[in-house]
Amino acid sequence: MEKLLELFSRFATLEPAIWKKFQQYLKPVRYRRGETIHQPRVVQNNTGFILDGIARSYLQKRNGKDITWFFHYYHEEATAKQFMLIDYPNFFLQQPAIYGFQALTDCEVVLLSFEAVGQLMPKIEDSVSIEKKLVISAYAHNNERMKSLLTATATERLAEFEQEHGFLFDKIPHYYIASYLGITPQRLSQLRQKRQKTR
Repeated sequence: MEKLLELFSRFATLEPAIWKKFQQYLKPVRYRRGETIHQPRVVQNNTGFILDGIARSYLQKRNGKDITWFFHYYHEEATAKQFMLIDYPNFFLQQPAIYGFQALTDCEVVLLSFEAVGQLMPKIEDSVSIEKKLVISAYAHNNERMKSLLTATATERLAEFEQEHGFLFDKIPHYYIASYLGITPQRLSQLRQKRQKTR
C-alpha cells in the first residue's frame, strides 16, 4: 500500500490516523490479462487504483466494437488519469459509466467503493478542493484527447504517443495502440516503419 500512499500524497494531506482508517476500506484485487475490470454503460460502484500492470479505458460503439480511449499504469510520476480507473463525473453521480476498463496485462488493482469515498472524503483536509482538481484534470485530459484526434495527423499522434507511452509497444498488442491513435493496425505498422527510416 506504500505506492498508493505516495500517489495520494500528491493530492491530499493524509494524517496517519486517516490513512489507517482509509486502508480498512481498500480491497486489493488481481485481474488476469484480458479480464474486464468494469463494463461500460453500467454504474461504477468502485473506483480503482492500478499499482502494477497495464489497463485501458475504452468506449463501446453500437455495433459492439470498441475504441481504446486511454492507457492506465503506475509509474513514479503518474498523473491521476494514469493510475486511477474512474469515469468522471459518472462515478460521483452514480450514473452509468461511459468508459469500460480492461486489463491488458496481469494487473494489481486496489478498489475503493463509492460508499467508502462518501464516508472518507469529509475527513480529509480540503476534500472539496481535491475532488475539484481531479475532475478538472480529467476534463482537461478529455479535451486534449479530442483535440488530438480531431486536429493532429496520424504521424503527429504517433510521435506524441511514442514520447509519452513508447514502452507500451513492447508490452501490449499493437491493435490497442492503433485504436487509441484512431488508425488501423496496418496503418500503424506503415507509420512506424516510415519513422524508423527517417531517424
